[in-house]
Parts: sequence; structure tokens; C-alpha cells
Amino acid sequence: MANLIQSEYTGLLQVHSNKEGLSSGKELYNNICAACHGSKADIKYKSIVPNLCDVKTIADYAWHYKKGTRNRYNMTEVMQEKIKTLSKQDFLDTELYIKSLCARLARSQDAKKEAKDKSRQKSSTPKAQK
Repeated sequence: MANLIQSEYTGLLQVHSNKEGLSSGKELYNNICAACHGSKADIKYKSIVPNLCDVKTIADYAWHYKKGTRNRYNMTEVMQEKIKTLSKQDFLDTELYIKSLCARLARSQDAKKEAKDKSRQKSSTPKAQK
């Protein structure tokens, strides 16, 4: 299976700005994907499909689901119905938006971990004796 982004469709991301792509991708994601994959793309659908933050080539996978050349997790019929009207650019815009969600989620998790580590350090520091 050829990677959509690294092959014939590389120039599609240059069709419009990242701002336009993010806006379009956000609308598509919220209308089509969020119900199954969560508002932050962090839901493991049906406990078998990885959350989208763990998928490197989302647009490529979606394109192959649309064409019927991918049937991982037996989801082809479900995916084809949901994405049948989307273009290659739609897939790339949606991937751009999902990756922005995942980056924000990762930063949030890092900040929580840092705060927890600082809290542990404070609690493990011996108190001064009077």
C-alpha cells in the first residue's frame, strides 16, 4: 500500500494555507470523526481501533478505506459510508487538524506530568526541624 502523502498527492497540502486547512479539517473532523474517535482524537474505538493520535498516516489510511483497499479491524464498510464524499484534500485537512489536537493533548499531558513530579518532589523533601 503506497503512502498517499509521500507519493502523488504531496502537493495537495500547498493548495491552501494551514489556517484554511485547519478550519476545514476541524469542521470535517467534528462532523464525521469525533462521534467515534472522540473530540480530542484520543478514544480507542470499540477498544480495538487505536486512537488517532497513535496513527502516523491518517489521510493515507482513510484514503485506502474509501477505496476499499484497507480493512483493518473490519471497519471498511463503516468508514466507507462516513467518508464516501471526501476528497484527498479533505483527508489531508482532517489529518492536519487531528495532528494539531494530538500535539495539544501531548503538551497538556506533559504539563500534568510536570506538575505531578513537582508535587512529589515537594512532598518528599524533608521538613526542617524546629
